[in-house]
Amino acid sequence: MPRICKSGTVLKALVRQRDWTQDRFGLEYDRAAARVDSGMVGYAPNIRTVRRWLAGQVRPHIDHRHVLEAMFPGYTIDELLAPFDLSTGAPIPAPRTLAGQPAVTAAGTRTVWQCPPRLSFGGVCIWCDRHGCTDIQCVWLHESTEWKVCSDCGGAPWTTPEGSCGCLYGLVESTVYAVADREAV
Repeated sequence: MPRICKSGTVLKALVRQRDWTQDRFGLEYDRAAARVDSGMVGYAPNIRTVRRWLAGQVRPHIDHRHVLEAMFPGYTIDELLAPFDLSTGAPIPAPRTLAGQPAVTAAGTRTVWQCPPRLSFGGVCIWCDRHGCTDIQCVWLHESTEWKVCSDCGGAPWTTPEGSCGCLYGLVESTVYAVADREAV
């Protein structure tokens, strides 16, 4: 019978929630590294190191910490490495940063905004307009997009005349990373 590990960290729960393989973790690591320090691209940790991080056995080197924080905007490294029991079924703790509020990354180089939900409250995808969408391209596009506060409404679309803003919950797309990789998905 296979051994199933129920304990770990918030980082482990987030990686499981996204259903990332080691290869996908490496890809996401490189995308985040490109935003934090291009010198870290191509230096994703090996599987043994990642497993130690997920289990909370070792603390990542400072450079890796910055990349992990960029991979999971809004979470500090301490929040990511906090113990988390996956067997309870409890929700993963949300980052302390409130939606629409800036969070300076550990590297201190840029401001990260929380992203709006991919599905509307009615369950419609903001990328393809389909109800209940599970398309991997929509998921990838959403995960690789950064957001900023809408300059038209200042993050409060209910204060503008109906239809004049066009933002999502007070946020607009800022940057889409790895656009060339989109066809590969």
